[in-house]
Amino acid sequence: MEKAKNVRRAAKSAFTRALNAGQMLLDSTRPLSEVHDAFEELKAAYADLIAKHEEHTMFLEDEEYPAVESWMEE
Repeated sequence: MEKAKNVRRAAKSAFTRALNAGQMLLDSTRPLSEVHDAFEELKAAYADLIAKHEEHTMFLEDEEYPAVESWMEE
């Protein structure tokens, strides 16, 4: 279970980095092609995060689930 938690945490970090990189491109008014590429990377990171989160929740007890879901919403 601890390994699944760490894998999910790494996936959330990758998602956050992709989100920040995309925001930086938008803020600096980069060409649309660069923004589109960053958005595709963000979508892939989000899909990976969802998959890792679902893997992690398979190991949880029922009473642990609400706390984990609130972590995900952050």
